[in-house]
Amino acid sequence: MKIFNQDLNTLERRLADYYSLPLDKRQFSGSYELSEENKERVIDDKNRIVIPAEIRKVVRNIQGDSRIIALTLSSYSGKPAIEFMPEIVYCERAYHVQETGDQQIQYFFGSKYLIREYDKSGRMVVPPQLRGQSQLVEGNLVNIFGNARSFLAYGTPVEHIEPEDFIKNAIDLR
Repeated sequence: MKIFNQDLNTLERRLADYYSLPLDKRQFSGSYELSEENKERVIDDKNRIVIPAEIRKVVRNIQGDSRIIALTLSSYSGKPAIEFMPEIVYCERAYHVQETGDQQIQYFFGSKYLIREYDKSGRMVVPPQLRGQSQLVEGNLVNIFGNARSFLAYGTPVEHIEPEDFIKNAIDLR
C-alpha cells in the first residue's frame, strides 16, 4: 500500500517523528486577521494568500523544507472555510480511509482534497473551486487561525463606506 508515494514503513516512521515533536512544535494555534493595512497578507491580484510566518514555522517543524499542503473545504462556526493541513496529517487521514477498504469512501476522500505547494515567501494560490465558497476573494478580510493539526482560513466581506456617507448617516441618527 502506498500513500502519497510513500510505502507504509516510511509513513509509519514519519508519523512517529511527527508525534515525537512537542505539541507546541506541531500544533497550529493563534489567529490572524489579514486586511488592507497588512498588505503582505491580503489576497493579491493573482489570487494568492500569504500563509503567516508563525504557521509556516510549524509546517517547517513538521515536514522540513517541504511546502506541500493539502486543502479541503471545511467550516468554522457555520461559515465555509478552507482547511489547510501538512502533508503528513493528510497522509495519516488517507491511510485510515484506505484501511476501510470501502471504495466509495476512498473515492469521496480522494476527490475532496487538493494538494498544493506554497512558494518560499509563503504565497499559495487559493484554488478557484474553493475561493468563492470560502469568500477568500480580493477585498475581503482574511481570517486565519490554528486548529491543532491544521489551520483554517475564511473571508469576511467588508462593506466599504465613503466618509461623506458615514458622516451623513451619523448625523441622521442623532
